[in-house]
Amino acid sequence: MSSEALHILLAAPASPDVDGLRRSLASCSRPPLTHVHATSLRAAATRADSESFDLLMLDARLAPDLSEGLLSLPAALHALPVVVALDPRTEGHVADNLPDGVMDYVDRTSSGSHAIERIVFYASRRHAGMRSLREAEEQLRAIVEGISDGITIIDQDATVLFANPAAEAILHRPLVEMLGAPLGFRLPGDGELIEVLSHDHDPLQLEVRALDLRWEGRDATLVTFRDVTAQAALEENLRRTKEEALRIANLKTAFLANMSHELRMPLASIIGFAQLIRDGLEDDEFHEFAESIISGGNRLLDTINSVLDLTRLDADAVQAQSRLVEASAVAREAAGMLGALSTRKGLPVEVERRGEDDTVFADPTILRRILNNLIGNAIKFTDEGSVTVRVESDGQVVQIHVIDTGRGIAREFIPELFDEFTQESSGFDRSH
Repeated sequence: MSSEALHILLAAPASPDVDGLRRSLASCSRPPLTHVHATSLRAAATRADSESFDLLMLDARLAPDLSEGLLSLPAALHALPVVVALDPRTEGHVADNLPDGVMDYVDRTSSGSHAIERIVFYASRRHAGMRSLREAEEQLRAIVEGISDGITIIDQDATVLFANPAAEAILHRPLVEMLGAPLGFRLPGDGELIEVLSHDHDPLQLEVRALDLRWEGRDATLVTFRDVTAQAALEENLRRTKEEALRIANLKTAFLANMSHELRMPLASIIGFAQLIRDGLEDDEFHEFAESIISGGNRLLDTINSVLDLTRLDADAVQAQSRLVEASAVAREAAGMLGALSTRKGLPVEVERRGEDDTVFADPTILRRILNNLIGNAIKFTDEGSVTVRVESDGQVVQIHVIDTGRGIAREFIPELFDEFTQESSGFDRSH
């Protein structure tokens, strides 16, 4: 037995047999017992209000209505584990019919210290176990009642045996109507979504899970469910929004592609006729006007070609036709196509080759288009100096650098370099 001391409240009238009981209590050593004697229930309740006790030893003579249960005692007393002290010869009916909550009884006329210490020890331990069990049940009930998911327990006929407040709130169904009634919806696979009608006939999307268990000695099923109506509606709206955005993007791509084609045809005619007019004019002033038309038309045609390329990229319509090409040869070709522009600005464009072999596996048309844009921008934003295209090869990797002496790009703008329709120079006062 434990050596932990137990503090006993003895509620018994002053009598010789109680004196013997007190001597037995005082002589107990395993566990050591201390006790306080109160000669009436009122005095015992007063002591219990002001002092902490481990057990109440109650003389049956102080509680003639004990057979009606411990609730007949003052509240401060029936909260303690109770051992009844009685004389089995005259109070045997009490010994044979101990009320609920009484741990055991002792014979106050003959029980020795050994019997008393055994009874008191196990009575206090049983009470501690019951108290721990009640506390665990209360904690579990608080968790179940406080959780936001609906929890029900149903039998094999789908009759509700238990439901928590969240189930009432989700289904809009009073608990008094749920208990003993059918669950009201089928059990799907774990995590499956089902649609049900609430008690108010509102459609609900529920995520349901089920687990077999034993409940009060019979087979049952634990059913948990969560209202995901708002989440499902949000996901559906997101799906529709995504589809609508994709449809609009496709329309935009198709519109830009069609417009680009529609603009290129008349623009090509304008440029062609402007070239014929220029070649047939002798007046220098009108010759300059024709050159302006050709220059502006070519610039506009280049912009339209860029928009068309962008729409083709957005639509994943660009198919690379890669083959082995010499990078420096493609670079010289791209620089040559821009020779007229660089000559007008007085900027030399040099192509440098560093390394033995700069052969790469690439689409020459796409590579030429990229270099054309980079070299064209270098010429466009360089007023004086030079533009250099450097092709470097180490036998494994080929790098192409476009270097110019122009204004460059501010370091803080670098993160926005590849954002669509964004450029560093903006506003009406921009130079380009």
